Amino acid sequence: MSRDKKIIKQNQNINNVIRYVLKLNHIKVDVELIKEVKELYYDKDTLIIESEFFVLLHSILFELFASVKKEYKLSDYDLKKIIYTLDNSLKKSINTSPHSLAINFSNSIKNVKKQILKNSSLNDDEIFNLITVETNKKVIALGKVSESYISKPYKLFMPYLEKIVLHLKKIDVFIYDEKLQKYLLEIKEIYKFYKFLDTFTKQNQLSQTLPQIVKNQILLNRVNLKLLDNSKILLKVLDAIVGRADEYIWHQSKNSKKIINYLKINIPNKIVGSKNFLYFIGEIDVAQMQSYNQIEKNTLLILSNEVKIVEFIKSSLEKIDEKIHFGAFTSIEQSELWLKHHAPQKIIIEYKFKDKSSNNALEVLRLLVKKYSQIYRLVRKSKVLIAISKNEMSDYSENRGNFDFRMVEKPLNKEQIIDRFLYT
Repeated sequence: MSRDKKIIKQNQNINNVIRYVLKLNHIKVDVELIKEVKELYYDKDTLIIESEFFVLLHSILFELFASVKKEYKLSDYDLKKIIYTLDNSLKKSINTSPHSLAINFSNSIKNVKKQILKNSSLNDDEIFNLITVETNKKVIALGKVSESYISKPYKLFMPYLEKIVLHLKKIDVFIYDEKLQKYLLEIKEIYKFYKFLDTFTKQNQLSQTLPQIVKNQILLNRVNLKLLDNSKILLKVLDAIVGRADEYIWHQSKNSKKIINYLKINIPNKIVGSKNFLYFIGEIDVAQMQSYNQIEKNTLLILSNEVKIVEFIKSSLEKIDEKIHFGAFTSIEQSELWLKHHAPQKIIIEYKFKDKSSNNALEVLRLLVKKYSQIYRLVRKSKVLIAISKNEMSDYSENRGNFDFRMVEKPLNKEQIIDRFLYT
């Protein structure tokens, strides 16, 4: 979400909370006074940091309560409950079928019935197209959109996504935004339609739905095969969107100080992700964790011209209570051979890392981004950590261009390396 959109969303949230609290307490305040009080405490064109959001709301509401001589007693917890309530109201107003898959298919069936009644001379191709074309278009479009996603088996992750979100929202309500909500709604809709198509084709329900073509077994088989193909594509789409949603949940969580502090206290020295969180909240056991271990592999690429730096980073991370697969190299040539067979989840690169054609980490990464889509994705997702000294920062700032990386400050220490690896 862009900065401008975040500011618009922030102002909407503030206005919604103020309106709700005033209405709940039967307080009528002039609109101009509300505007004046808000302007007194914040600039509507400024993005408020998370830690100041509740302070701001308390300050505005205190002034508005005071203007009608009412005592203000709301706590942070009270405001959180109000935000939950507003959040749920929003959820009810949002389209629960963002792709209209079931509606679209139902309309196709209604349309073909109408056309058959109007024109009994429709040929097989025309009937086939009337039934399948619109659904096929939507399914193919979904397949193309999700091609760039990292897939995760929906059977493993889908049953728990909403439970994870529910737990995390109790720690920080702001991780649940419209984007995450859309992912969860998409997953529900696609799964429901996939199950419908699976049953519809296996039980040959088309002959019951369109009795006019019940004797045309060739057409029935042709339509069923096409719908079966669609259901297979939807399975892949489902894995992809589940993977995307899971990734986004933990991206949001890593941007929340409250959630990171919670994880540091309750699940220390563990990779941040669904597997460890589900085990912590008692949703899966040790045996079930083995299935997740096959999916959530922790692979790290380390790049430095100095063997001692590479070994120091490796030895630091070996203290984590997780198995990490390392690719640790002192030259680009070595790393490129490794990248042909491995997909790292994160990169730690020393800023002064160079070779014959590249003078620093930024130039090396530009080279790798052009060659490997997986590296481009890591750069875009801020999964690259640069080990850099204060003296190198000015050079980095001048040359970084559109890149924006997380930093590990030199001289390196083990605690900092572990912290940055786990929580960024």
